[in-house]
Amino acid sequence: MNRRTFVSGCASVAGLALIGCNQGKNRLSIGTKNFTEQLILGEMLAQLVESRRIAEVERRFYLAGSYICQQAILAGRIDTYVEYTGTALAAILKEPPASDPTKVFDIVQREYASRFNLKVFPSLGFNNTFAIVMRGDDARRDGLKTLSDLANVAPRLRISRETRRLSGPCKNV
Repeated sequence: MNRRTFVSGCASVAGLALIGCNQGKNRLSIGTKNFTEQLILGEMLAQLVESRRIAEVERRFYLAGSYICQQAILAGRIDTYVEYTGTALAAILKEPPASDPTKVFDIVQREYASRFNLKVFPSLGFNNTFAIVMRGDDARRDGLKTLSDLANVAPRLRISRETRRLSGPCKNV
């Protein structure tokens, strides 16, 4: 009997790990998306499993994005990968974004069990929310201390963001 599980990293826009534990199988296939944070988390999971001699680990890194990783776990090609609750909610479940981390976690946990027969476990212990970053000299020059302050100088600023987020619900930044 195969039992696939989904291990939560943290609610809302935080990290989640998907784990599919196949009973009677002495090998665990760990997948990652194709960016640095994912590679680090995947390697951490692999080393944890190896150090405890839980199973032999197969690393299947650089699998592209959430859709490919989700399909891989559902098809049994990987047993685990790290996901984010906000991404799981919006990109996989096609639910509207929500700001309450507990609510997001609860929805993801319930829907992954219902739709995919995947179990969501508690947090990996970190929160991967996003922040606005600005050069300190510029912020001091303009007296910026809050987002409201930033609004006053926004017309003359240029904004940039990571390209992997351009297809998400906030694509019109």
